[in-house]
Amino acid sequence: MLANRRFAQILLTGATAALATGLSAGVAAAADATWTITPGGLITLSSPSVVLKDGATGAALSCTGSSGSGGLISGTTPNSIIGTITALTFSGCTGPQGQSFTITMDRLPFYVGPKTYNATTGVTFGIIYRVHGELSGPGCTASLAGPTTIHTGRPRFSYANATGKLKLPGTGSLQITNVTGCIGLFNSGATPDPASLIGTYTVNPNQTITSP
Repeated sequence: MLANRRFAQILLTGATAALATGLSAGVAAAADATWTITPGGLITLSSPSVVLKDGATGAALSCTGSSGSGGLISGTTPNSIIGTITALTFSGCTGPQGQSFTITMDRLPFYVGPKTYNATTGVTFGIIYRVHGELSGPGCTASLAGPTTIHTGRPRFSYANATGKLKLPGTGSLQITNVTGCIGLFNSGATPDPASLIGTYTVNPNQTITSP
């Protein structure tokens, strides 16, 4: 367990260093706050269902599974980034007509940034930074990104200490862009389509995140 925590700290060194230099990917430091994570260390993520929805056309890609891995800081930290997601995959993804799609996340790691904590409910709310991926299906390719000013997405999340569940409610800054083909699914115009990523992940081992 100690080795896992030390390895997770190594994974997060790059994130901390990037924050110190302004993080070119566009991660903004939060207001003065401290966060306590127990036990921290290496984590895995798993979800039985994830949906990627185009906010302009209403088209949705439904996946029957998603899994990932990463690491969290162990202990108390003043950092506005408390963890990284180093791998994230999707399986069994299909379009509205049942056509098979592949969602490949790239530009990893993604950064986990808490923003607020509700001590009554034990729920932390935050943003996952630097999200980017590629979509491909029959006669269709596109990118999953963010606004042109930061180029990568920032989906919002909530994490409940009591259940160990990390939820993606479908809010935040995420767009479908660089569209080729995809008629009736995603628009290929100059203005990217807004997108939402919706799912609930089980974090293992269960973490307790509090502030202050």
